[in-house]
Amino acid sequence: MEYLALSILFLAVIILGIGMITHFQKQSPKIEQPKYDVRYLCAQLNGSQINFDEFKDVLYGFLTSQCTEFEANVSSKITVDDIKSFVNSWSDIRVVLIDECSLPSVNSNTIYINFEEIEINHKIYLKRKEIMDSDILICEIT
Repeated sequence: MEYLALSILFLAVIILGIGMITHFQKQSPKIEQPKYDVRYLCAQLNGSQINFDEFKDVLYGFLTSQCTEFEANVSSKITVDDIKSFVNSWSDIRVVLIDECSLPSVNSNTIYINFEEIEINHKIYLKRKEIMDSDILICEIT
């Protein structure tokens, strides 16, 4: 009788172990992307001339709620597709084209852009509200 009980217990442990192994194999590990502090960069580049790589760093600051308002001249062309591809690599925020340079009153975790392509030496303006998951506004200032 004792041998039968030990056999059943051993079998239960093996089945439980196999179940745990298959459960953990199905789950992919969650790897969080590193978060960089760009608040100082946003302050330093504000009002200067920036290239596309610096623009991506500033936009990252807006996506991670580190920057709230920014204005600079661009030294390289920036298109909506460039912005969409960068944003899609970091988050699932929608990018929407608009006609005017103003944030809507209702927040929908969206990036609003008022240009298809911004030319070299034109001014770009970025703004977000100081709330979590705020909309982001990107405008060309003429």
